[in-house]
Amino acid sequence: MAQTRDTLIEEVMAALVTLLRTVQKRSASHWIDLDLSLAQVKTLLAIGDLGSPSIEQIASMLGVTQPTASHLVERVVQSELAHRTQDPQNRRRVLVQLTPQGEELLQHLLGSGVLNEFATRLGHLSEEELAICMQGMRVLISAIADNPTLPSSTSDVPE
Repeated sequence: MAQTRDTLIEEVMAALVTLLRTVQKRSASHWIDLDLSLAQVKTLLAIGDLGSPSIEQIASMLGVTQPTASHLVERVVQSELAHRTQDPQNRRRVLVQLTPQGEELLQHLLGSGVLNEFATRLGHLSEEELAICMQGMRVLISAIADNPTLPSSTSDVPE
């Protein structure tokens, strides 16, 4: 029976690789056409993750000095992917926000368009097939996540 279990594990891993490669293929063109350095992409990701962070917060997240973070933010601002605003509660503090262009690029890089496409394709599955998919997703997430937080019913799954 160990061989069957090992074979199933290999099949699950192969399926995961196929799924990840499918997502990667769909967003690859956005990465290939990207005219940003890796540090600028990290800055873009940090801004998107933190919402409307200060330079200090960006520096902390990226593990760089504040002057380095400020320079990286300047480059992202020059690319019109973010803009600076003054903190209304502390005029000496600068906050950074993504522009609509920056939000759109970040969504493409993170594969949100792929998720929309997946949602459309999942719409063609029966309720039984969707329930099976959801059951499998819960099991996988529970097996690999430090803090599994998937909702217990498919109707609670965000789109």
